[in-house]
Amino acid sequence: MAMRIVALLLFAAVSASAVPRNPVKLSLEPSDPLLFGRGSKQMLIAIARYSDGSEEDVTSKARFQSGKPAVATVDENGLVTAESNGGAVLRVMYRGLSASTTALVQRAEGPPPPSFNADVMPVLTKIGCNGGNCHGALNGQNGFKLSLFGYEPDEDYEMIVHKHDGRRVNLKEPEKSLMLLKPTFQVPHGGGQVLKKDSPEFRALLTWIKDGAQRVPANEKRIVALRVTPAESVLLGKDARRQLLVTARYSDGTERDITRTAKFQSNDDSIAKVTPEGVLTAERGGETAIVVRAPGIAGGAKVDVVLQAREVPATVSNNFIDDHVFAKLKTLEVPPSGLADDATFLRRAYLDIIGLIPTSDEARAFLADKDPNKRAKLVDQLPERPEYADFWALYWGDHLNNTKQLLYNKGPYIFTRWLNHEFSRNTPYNQFVRELLTSSGNMFDAAATSFYPLMKKEQDLAAITSQVFLGVSIECARCHNHPLEKWTRDDFNGMAAFFSQVKYKNGVGPRNNERILYVDFKRQFQNPDTKQVYWPKALDGPVLASHDEVDRREQLADWITSPQNPFFAKALVNRMWRNFMGRGLVEPVDDFRVTNPATNAPLLEVLAKDFVEHGYDLHQLIPTPIVTIRWPTRGITAAVSRPSRCSIPSPKPPA
Repeated sequence: MAMRIVALLLFAAVSASAVPRNPVKLSLEPSDPLLFGRGSKQMLIAIARYSDGSEEDVTSKARFQSGKPAVATVDENGLVTAESNGGAVLRVMYRGLSASTTALVQRAEGPPPPSFNADVMPVLTKIGCNGGNCHGALNGQNGFKLSLFGYEPDEDYEMIVHKHDGRRVNLKEPEKSLMLLKPTFQVPHGGGQVLKKDSPEFRALLTWIKDGAQRVPANEKRIVALRVTPAESVLLGKDARRQLLVTARYSDGTERDITRTAKFQSNDDSIAKVTPEGVLTAERGGETAIVVRAPGIAGGAKVDVVLQAREVPATVSNNFIDDHVFAKLKTLEVPPSGLADDATFLRRAYLDIIGLIPTSDEARAFLADKDPNKRAKLVDQLPERPEYADFWALYWGDHLNNTKQLLYNKGPYIFTRWLNHEFSRNTPYNQFVRELLTSSGNMFDAAATSFYPLMKKEQDLAAITSQVFLGVSIECARCHNHPLEKWTRDDFNGMAAFFSQVKYKNGVGPRNNERILYVDFKRQFQNPDTKQVYWPKALDGPVLASHDEVDRREQLADWITSPQNPFFAKALVNRMWRNFMGRGLVEPVDDFRVTNPATNAPLLEVLAKDFVEHGYDLHQLIPTPIVTIRWPTRGITAAVSRPSRCSIPSPKPPA
């Protein structure tokens, strides 16, 4: 009898927990889709919103309906197909709620002719043909070489259609084309079967070949931007799912849903997985990013996973940092950690700001002090000590290659002394960087010239400058377009052109062991492989007008240190955040890219803005994170069982 009662109670508990929540609102994404050409497709996503603010992708459970099937149809999966010009109201129903949007169809006089860029290249990217471990490798595979991730469609077209006597395309018998037989494994293929004959991707390739495998470069549009919807997702509970939508904007101004042909990859499958169709599935609590790739371009989206609801206690903010941190923790439903005691705070402050531990006398005095503002006062005092300049001179010396292996003769000692002097006088960071970039003269009188290591080429200087001062790694673009970002070889060579005028000579006389940096105004930058001359071009900027008697490095310094520069201030505050918190908001700190988003992008934005508004003052920047509630915590994130991007590790003491 007792067992029966227990069983009934358990059944009642399970039944109660299984009662579905009632949504309060239903919506459709995207809003008012625009389709170009008969047969073009657009995926719809139905989102249910609940009273607690949570959302759920209910596309697979909802019913769809088109008000004008002659204009646009919609199937049971929410896939819209354009039929004729005009507008059609699309409706979705779910559990007593409904929502609608209007699809507008244009240029539907007939199906658009197959396009190599828009129809073939996405398939090659989706099934991995142009990946780094296949035909996109440096030397290709078995004589067949494609550009990495489709960055060079002109070269790829020539390779597929014309090279090797055009044997990969059979215009007389399209079904027997080698580019179809190989990936479907109808003939031996080193990569195995990566394409099915009944798939939309196979039909796209076959249709293009049947149409003559044509390509008119003047009419071939290319993707110039990707939009991933939603840009940020919150998945509640293990196995929660959410469909991503990917929209491409083309060079002719049109847009197209490319979700079915985009390639998806999760940065951490243990947190959230993503299917080839772009469906997210929650695995464990934490945060990760999804890389979305299309031919010649990459995009990304963020995913937060909350496995179970937790009660997050009310918090009191000290400043804007706390506001953004607590908002993020609330989203993840992670309770904030407790505050560190005075002894822990003291040790961390000394190590993080001046690289030393306090003396026993300093520790006793601080612990005995009853002043409620003693922590803030300590943080203000430490940057005024000589050890501060010593510590940060070593820190920046490491990042600026201040080593005997790279610098000439007495360069490392002279450079260290100069760095120490700059940090002692708290030179504004923008002025500090400008001096490094634009210095000329001999190393004794202009020590900042030691930033330019001996025998370093223009391309090396471009890579170092971008990585250290902008937090952007463009090294990949030295040889090929960046596989995970928008940077091209032209972008890389444009940055290298800023340093084309830099030359060196040895001193004469009593100081003949010195190195002198000077500017040769007539010197141009030529790509060492193609011999093409490049003019200076800032990242994400236009080619700069340049002429004789203009030091191009001054132009570069103007752009880098401008308050409007989208990278400069963010890169520095992110480095400082990592120093104090043990992990950057972007990690690694020198790898800012769309496929590696910040864990708290709004916080990074306001930190950078605050730094600029305070005149790039490094002394002012130091207390900003330390006097928040977040810095003096115990370094253990409450209720997080495994390390994740939302937890803050205990910072390691500097070496």
